[in-house]
Amino acid sequence: MRMLPLFLVLCLRSTIAEGGPLSTVEALDSFRLETEDLEVSLVAAEPEVVDPVALAFDEAGHLYVVESRGYPHRGKGLPEKKLGEVARLEDEDGDGRFEKRTTFADGFFFPNGILRYGSGFFVTDAPDVWWLEDEDGDGKAEKKEVVLTGFFTNSSSEQLRVASPAIGPDGWIYLTSGLTGGKVISPKHPKRSPVEAKKSDWRFHPETFEVQAISGSGQVGQAFDHLGRRFVCDNRNPIRWVVFNREVLERNPNLLGGKSVMNLAEPGMSTPLYPLSPDTTAASFIPKLMHKPHAGSFTSSCGLCFYSGSALPKHRGSFFICEPAQNLVHCRFPVETRDTLISRPSTKGREFLASPDQWFRPVFAANGPDGALYLCDMYRKYVDHPNYLPDKAAAKLDFDAGKKRGRIWKVTSRSKAKPTPLQAGDGVTRLIRRATGGEVNLDQLAKFAGLAGSNEWLRFAVLSACTGKVSQLVEKLPSDVSPFFIEDAARVVAKEESVENLPQLVKKLLKGHRHWSGTQRFAFLLGFKDSIRKPYYEKFSPLARKAMVDPQESSVDRLYALRFLPKSKKNGNVFLKLALSSEDEDVRDASIRAVAETNEPDLGQKLLDSFSGMDVSGRDMVVDALTRRHVFHSGLLESLESGRLPLYAIPLQFRGRFKGNPAVKERAAKLFESVDKSNRMQVYDSYKDVLSLPSKPDAGEPVFRRVCASCHRMGEVGHAVGPDLSGLRNQPADALLLHTLAPNREVYSDYLLYNAETKAGDLFAGILIEQTDNSVTLVLPLGHRQVVSRSDLKSLKTANVSLMPDGLEKAMSRQEMADLIAFLKQ
Repeated sequence: MRMLPLFLVLCLRSTIAEGGPLSTVEALDSFRLETEDLEVSLVAAEPEVVDPVALAFDEAGHLYVVESRGYPHRGKGLPEKKLGEVARLEDEDGDGRFEKRTTFADGFFFPNGILRYGSGFFVTDAPDVWWLEDEDGDGKAEKKEVVLTGFFTNSSSEQLRVASPAIGPDGWIYLTSGLTGGKVISPKHPKRSPVEAKKSDWRFHPETFEVQAISGSGQVGQAFDHLGRRFVCDNRNPIRWVVFNREVLERNPNLLGGKSVMNLAEPGMSTPLYPLSPDTTAASFIPKLMHKPHAGSFTSSCGLCFYSGSALPKHRGSFFICEPAQNLVHCRFPVETRDTLISRPSTKGREFLASPDQWFRPVFAANGPDGALYLCDMYRKYVDHPNYLPDKAAAKLDFDAGKKRGRIWKVTSRSKAKPTPLQAGDGVTRLIRRATGGEVNLDQLAKFAGLAGSNEWLRFAVLSACTGKVSQLVEKLPSDVSPFFIEDAARVVAKEESVENLPQLVKKLLKGHRHWSGTQRFAFLLGFKDSIRKPYYEKFSPLARKAMVDPQESSVDRLYALRFLPKSKKNGNVFLKLALSSEDEDVRDASIRAVAETNEPDLGQKLLDSFSGMDVSGRDMVVDALTRRHVFHSGLLESLESGRLPLYAIPLQFRGRFKGNPAVKERAAKLFESVDKSNRMQVYDSYKDVLSLPSKPDAGEPVFRRVCASCHRMGEVGHAVGPDLSGLRNQPADALLLHTLAPNREVYSDYLLYNAETKAGDLFAGILIEQTDNSVTLVLPLGHRQVVSRSDLKSLKTANVSLMPDGLEKAMSRQEMADLIAFLKQ
């Protein structure tokens, strides 16, 4: 990349500072690359290309670019005008610049993906998938037909619709859902029944147009690697491996709680980015988008690409992720072990490609036929969608700025290094595939079980592979098998065997594993109901009591011992002592839950008597455990009414549990009435003056821990249930106040509160994170996962409210509110 004269550099810096667009020469010079051997060149630019969002090449080297010229569309649904086009670009003089444009096809709503197949192209443009073909070689598509239709367009914006066509190793074409569903048919086969799904990815056969809903839920970006593994991304999750398809998740009806995807990078601030541009993302200043964008973390992951070319030899086998909101392209390498598949950045503390130019908006990355990496740059001032902004804020932003611009860039390397070898996939991938492939016997599966350790996907793969034979598998388990696997296996055995045979079978399996440790035995027995465990309590309880209180034992061993002990009054005092003394947070939390499970009101009262001496997470655990059980409700309310327990001690998300208890329902309603009936915007208006109070961020941290941390994370503080609140310092103080006081002013589907009731009468309220035909999984306050079998489920209803409740101002003084806002902005 050639250097500009000094006076042009100074002009460039001035232009960037003023927020104006750069010429292609200036933009080229603004790029900062991971290493000095990398270089960027311009492939195409306006007016030959406008608003590029995806690209593909044909066999002759012509470049086909999808242009989303109508983006953004204010309002929902579809616009009246179809402005989207597909351009065909040619490099006539062979200089690397594609200077000739032909409109290959037009008349699309919001086209967002293209795939070369045979003599034509598939293009995604919800509600349709199109087939385009140039039949006479003039550079224009004479054949333009809809081959699939019915993908939903009722999403909040065109960002959330079917996208990213990619051909899989099986010859089928895979589509991401855009986090939206569909009722899909093929006009070419009108007699077929529609295929319906919600928030599910898709695949279709390119010859028969059979369509199927599949596991995973990607947004814009999808990639298959050299091993045929499918990866997707969404705004906050840059790379996710779709480990299982639905047939694996559902082939063993006795196995519940399986997850289809594995994150290769932690969402939010746990995976840091290093942008060069100022945080000018419009959404970063809007209250109702607080949970999405945060500078220095993934917020708009898209255009996922597995790089298999040769022009970047040191990056072969890596994944490129576009991050348009922060004007950069990130690179990560997969790292596989026996236990898991993770990813690491190609270089720490620096991005593969970044620019201080806020107009640089990379949205798509692809391998080129020359081995280079190609990037689509929409080149917009704002890439955010106005639908996500309050009307007043949206009216102040020029979303049309850059609508006639767009660039295609190519990244290569001068390095003479040998291409990085592609991974063999001989770790967890091989084990999972062998376990799910249907060609292994019980002896082999038992060996895999011994390798599973804490990997829940491998455990699930093994157990799903031996439907009806898990008890036989248990007989063959190696001596060093993890207690996690033993417990999972026992739970399946409890469902696949008859009630009459279970006692004798459990006795037989325990006898056959005399070598098992106490922890392994506890894990096995925990897989069965109390009636099956009962005969073993007298024999194993002394061992469990000893292990539970021994700080020299591992946390895992202590937890299994604690869980095994009967939740009786006799053991309750041991649990209580451990709850009030253990330095191990996991052991302490389990002990608090165990105290509650005794259903002894006097023990619950002793927990409350020690409430003031506990740290914040301990207090939250006590309230969570005691409010779950009606037997403790009266004592809790008495403590609140007398003032021994402050009202804020009961987080609002827990207060609804009193409504299900007829004995205290009216009493609790009266106590919490002022919170339940408050008008949120009036409260917001009445609290604006707190922003003028002197405030201290350090004083706000304990307020956050007390009020917010059970469902939110801020840096290393709190639990990742609701949105990660790290990086909010750019939010205006009044926006933070509004979001805190009126969280239900705008409710996001990802954070809707679901209420699950079991046939046994248990109630769980949390965020729905996974569901299959066999089970649903909720994440509850404090980050706990709750898996409920469909067969045990009485009802599952959404409350149409955010997990974050109204009325948080009742949990703090006005000064504390000011300090909390200061803490969030520090």
